[in-house]
Amino acid sequence: MTIPQLGGVLTLSGRDSKWHVTDYDIGGTTLLYSSAEIFTWKKFDKETVLVVYGGPGELHELSVITSSTAKIVEGADVTTKSTNGTAILNWETSPTRRVVQLGNIFVYILDRNTAYNYWVPDFVRDDEWGA
Repeated sequence: MTIPQLGGVLTLSGRDSKWHVTDYDIGGTTLLYSSAEIFTWKKFDKETVLVVYGGPGELHELSVITSSTAKIVEGADVTTKSTNGTAILNWETSPTRRVVQLGNIFVYILDRNTAYNYWVPDFVRDDEWGA
């Protein structure tokens, strides 16, 4: 498989490093690959949120194993394709947030500086604290 599948060229800027993941579990769904950095993900009762980011102007692509087609619910300029039981998203990083829905998965596409404003609260609840 050649990545990106939907066109463009991936680059590695000087003095930069990247984690490109493959076969990554996001709450029971497989992220087949991603050239974008994974900031975080969280499975809630009925949906899973995945937050990915990249540097300014970088091209990125990810693919999720799913029978669902991609639906852009916020923003624009994300190329999508469904093929062979996967959904592929391809975009150039910008300061504008984009959100793409793949069934019960919501992919938040951010730039690096915006990603730092996101986090997943993880609260431990037990009887000792009266929760």
